[in-house]
Amino acid sequence: MRGGMKSIWALAGALALTTAGHVQAGDQDAAGAGTAVAGGEALAGFDKGVELYKQGDWAGALAEFLAAYKAKPHYSVLYNIAQCHAMLEQNAEALDTYGRYLEEGADYMSKDRRELVLSEIERLKGLLSPVTVNVTPDGALVLVDGKIVGKSPIEEIVWLDPGEHAFMVQKDGWKTISRTHLLKRGESVALDFALEEVKSPGKSAVSSGVEGAMVTVD
Repeated sequence: MRGGMKSIWALAGALALTTAGHVQAGDQDAAGAGTAVAGGEALAGFDKGVELYKQGDWAGALAEFLAAYKAKPHYSVLYNIAQCHAMLEQNAEALDTYGRYLEEGADYMSKDRRELVLSEIERLKGLLSPVTVNVTPDGALVLVDGKIVGKSPIEEIVWLDPGEHAFMVQKDGWKTISRTHLLKRGESVALDFALEEVKSPGKSAVSSGVEGAMVTVD
């Protein structure tokens, strides 16, 4: 059994993947996932995702849920997407998606649901590497594995899966820095990037002091 799978299934039992016709009693938030995408390809894709998830095809389910969310965005579908990422051990993606789920659904979900998801978020953090990125100067673009994290200063912790990751920091007029770092599970890392400004070729004014004279510089 994969690490953490037991707790994932426990959470799945409490916050079940649902369609409009299959909702736990009293779980109005779960109902939103199916009803929000009702109609056309979005609902068909969502229902297919539920079936694939039940069959253990989490990659296939993820693709269907992502397509359903793109066709008709609704915060409830983000929970299904996060579950799939977690089952695939894409824990950083799961953490990010659960965060989006809580943010987009803040005004709609129940207190109990929110607490359960917050508990899952804390579990996921224990499987990741928290990285603090310090960059000089401000306004530099920070990318991790080709994905934009933001512009410096990066105030929030960047949570990454253990393993090797490629970091790039760039800004117009400054030399780009590219590095790879091997991260370990649970290891807190602070990375410092100090960009070097690109100096433009200077122009020197030279005078011979003699009118009409030609001056050459080797």
